[in-house]
Amino acid sequence: MTSVLLLSLLCRPSMAADEGIPRSELIGSVVSSGRWNIKRSEGNTVEEMTGNVTYEKQGRALRADSAVYDHKSGWLDAKGGIRASQTLDRGDTLSLEGKQGRFNMKTKLGQLTGDDPLDPVRFAFAGATQASGTARRLRWDASAMTAVLEEDVRCSGSQGTASADHALYSHPDGSLTLEGRRPVLHATLPTWSGTVQADRIVFVKLPSLPGTHRLRTLAEGAVQGWILFPKGIRELKDR
Repeated sequence: MTSVLLLSLLCRPSMAADEGIPRSELIGSVVSSGRWNIKRSEGNTVEEMTGNVTYEKQGRALRADSAVYDHKSGWLDAKGGIRASQTLDRGDTLSLEGKQGRFNMKTKLGQLTGDDPLDPVRFAFAGATQASGTARRLRWDASAMTAVLEEDVRCSGSQGTASADHALYSHPDGSLTLEGRRPVLHATLPTWSGTVQADRIVFVKLPSLPGTHRLRTLAEGAVQGWILFPKGIRELKDR
């Protein structure tokens, strides 16, 4: 789960202009839009950008139909057709899609939502491995480097699928926790395959060589399912 890295793309705008195109600098980069309006009042400035709002910088990109930045509160609100992406060093790509997004430059808190259950937040990873998923809402804390996917969380990839009501990712701990509505994991790995349902399923990143990934999978609380090892099937029962 790399959403917290991707969504830290949003940064504070300051006013600038170039060649008659409405633009706003974001830490050495440029945001452009069809229209750009500045509202000043005592002690505050509000920037309004509408019409194909775009931001690009060093492999990062953000697009929305409109965006409003309130300097005093620190809130940057984006609406309509939000698409964000980041290209990593090895050429892997992270992407997010949603309808409404918020990020506060002071608190470093953000949120991305979809329109309804039929049009949720979508996220994807494209590279040596492929993974994608959906959720009703994504919240993140860029300072703590944590992210939470909420309601109808569904993930799929080359090594299996998972579903839960909530998914909590902690970058410092290297952990992803699935809980709510009895999470289910269907996995196909080199060392084992199977289906597991539990009150909580936790993935913890283990130390590994550069360019490789090792995960420990823990299932806790009323565990049931089965796991197929090379030497046979092992049934899982409640613990």
